[in-house]
Amino acid sequence: MIKSIEQHQIEVMLSLALVIGPERDLLLSITYIVVLSSILSQGLSIGKLVKYVTQDEPQATPESH
Repeated sequence: MIKSIEQHQIEVMLSLALVIGPERDLLLSITYIVVLSSILSQGLSIGKLVKYVTQDEPQATPESH
């Protein structure tokens, strides 16, 4: 599932809006782990996706002036 930065911000803001307590701290930690792992996995997979999508396109050759 691909998420935008705004969706991750909403998750963090909702976690911060909870009443202070041990449950809030646990939920906030889990939220940060989920957000960071999601961003990391998307960042690591985007290169492979671009290569897969553009594998059949001809290579551009530099033009000489």
